[in-house]
Amino acid sequence: MPFLRHKGAAYGVLLAASSAVATGTFGVFLNYFDSLGISENAMSTFTPLAVLAFYLIYTLITQPKVLKLPRKLFYFTLIVCSGMIASPIYIYTSIRSFNSLPIAVASLLDFSNAIVLVFLMRIFFKSKITKEKLIACVIAVFGMVLVLNLFNTHVSDITTIGIFWGLANCFSLAFAYLFDYYHISNGVSYLAYLVYSNAMGLIVFSFKTTPAEVFREFAAAAPSGGLTMWLMLLGYFAVLVISYGTIAVSYNYIEASTASLTFVLEPTTAALLGFMVLSQHLGSLQIVGMIIAVAAIVYMQYTGDKADEVQAKENEKKKVVQNE
Repeated sequence: MPFLRHKGAAYGVLLAASSAVATGTFGVFLNYFDSLGISENAMSTFTPLAVLAFYLIYTLITQPKVLKLPRKLFYFTLIVCSGMIASPIYIYTSIRSFNSLPIAVASLLDFSNAIVLVFLMRIFFKSKITKEKLIACVIAVFGMVLVLNLFNTHVSDITTIGIFWGLANCFSLAFAYLFDYYHISNGVSYLAYLVYSNAMGLIVFSFKTTPAEVFREFAAAAPSGGLTMWLMLLGYFAVLVISYGTIAVSYNYIEASTASLTFVLEPTTAALLGFMVLSQHLGSLQIVGMIIAVAAIVYMQYTGDKADEVQAKENEKKKVVQNE
């Protein structure tokens, strides 16, 4: 995509943050479709179907050659390890986690994958654990706690099995992101990644609800939903494409752990839209949490700019040495 051609870590943070904001809008759309009687299984199948349809058509028209992966090994790791193992395990553990724990606790554990990723990136990619990353983690987690209103959660609602599924969700998401980063940072086009991973996701979810059944549910809801339903469906399609596309492209500029940290904006966006659109309560501490969440993103943008400047100076020095 021409409008995504840019270099710099700060730009990568912006892309990932855009994905987080888009993901934060999902709740409004899903709440609306649920009110029309459209099942969760249908919406689960619609997600990879929509992303696959857009990026497959776009890729075939503009860059069909990128579907040929640079290494044969990638067909196995992308299709099997990522698409058929890592992603489905994350989805399963996520459902169990949110069913076993209060939403605030489950959401915080889900977000904590960013902290796990900092260490996984160190183990598998020799990435440095910098003070900037740790500071961003602390700011983001604190903002997340306030936005989710975690202090009002009753301890009695937290169970051992719930914590187990919450941690399993956290680690499985971290490994899913790690696979994504591995492929894109090793020459796999983000377009190929989106096509193959969502094709596998569609196959997995189709065992529950096929695309044909999804369309039948929308058709059945059309008389009561009218034009509004189709406009909402178009809007949901758009935010799905943006959410999945921008996070994939961001891996060309920043590490997976940094990209994951920007998702502190997801509950921030969800809480804000819940207040404006769904008339949900928004407390003063949640507003403070939103400000802190934005501060975390600004801090990552700032450190990203600094890293770009340092890298540019190092490149200049190398050029001078080579010319001598």
